[in-house]
Amino acid sequence: MKADEILAYYEENGFKDWTHAESGAPVLKAQHPEFELWSQGIHARSGVACADCHMPYQRVGAMKVTDHHIRSPLLNVNRACQTCHRWPEDELKARVQTIQDRTYQVRNVAMDALIALIAGIKNAKSRGATDPRLAAARGHQRRAQFLLDFIEAENSMGFHADQEAVRVLALSLDETRRGQAALPGSPASAGASATPAAAADAAPRDAQPKAAVNGDRPAHRYQTIGMAAPAAAIAARDAPVCTANRRSPIAAAIPAF
Repeated sequence: MKADEILAYYEENGFKDWTHAESGAPVLKAQHPEFELWSQGIHARSGVACADCHMPYQRVGAMKVTDHHIRSPLLNVNRACQTCHRWPEDELKARVQTIQDRTYQVRNVAMDALIALIAGIKNAKSRGATDPRLAAARGHQRRAQFLLDFIEAENSMGFHADQEAVRVLALSLDETRRGQAALPGSPASAGASATPAAAADAAPRDAQPKAAVNGDRPAHRYQTIGMAAPAAAIAARDAPVCTANRRSPIAAAIPAF
């Protein structure tokens, strides 16, 4: 089950989690889709289950048992990773860091773009744009925000399926681009397509914006898309979490209606 397939289901039945306080868009909240992203990755295709990495086998006396301390494989590379990957620990950790850094960079670009779309809808409302005129842009915000949140809420920052994570973020960016084109007053608004990313074919893509430098987004930006601001910088790698995680510790918060 892919992110855009889940989105297509919600689009069909019209479900929403809440109405965005600033833009008025009927938005959705991704609910920690670790399994769904993992299922698209190389470990799933290779038959590697969650417990193989997060609860690897250990010896207790003469018995071979599953480790019941659920945590990041990076805290137990020898048993969690090197059983299959015969590479030095530093090399394996570097590979994870590269995947997560690159995913995080694309995530930042997608988040900045979405925030710009929300600001555009808000400005159009302040200039007197009616709900029918904003419907297309709000629909694109809804889809872009869900796709971005799918990766944001997933907890591995792309590691479970790095190519799939970047694909989903690219779909989010495309929805944001289409939403900006659909804003009242945009030169492209008359011809902007309202086709959801889940059903869109391989149409030509506009040039993507230059990638943002890694780092946490300002607090007001998280508030703009309905998320709580990070309490600190990126979580320390050796924190006892259940995934190989270098993401900013964002707890998604649903704002009041």
